[in-house]
Amino acid sequence: MSKEILWKPVSVDTGLTKYINFLKESSLYKFSNYENLHRWSVDNKDLFWRSVWDFTNIVGEYADPVIKDADIL
Repeated sequence: MSKEILWKPVSVDTGLTKYINFLKESSLYKFSNYENLHRWSVDNKDLFWRSVWDFTNIVGEYADPVIKDADIL
């Protein structure tokens, strides 16, 4: 039998993958899976939205608070 690899999955570089890599490369946050990232985004809305702002290179003036009445969300 041949040991030749016949097939391997193609790496899909989705927006989410790019965002997670951005967080890792920026030494901001490291997540082992999507569920951990989701939990962090819910528990740390201000940090999450600031990181989205930085990741997407939004042009504008960043002002606090990012989310008004974040406690009721």
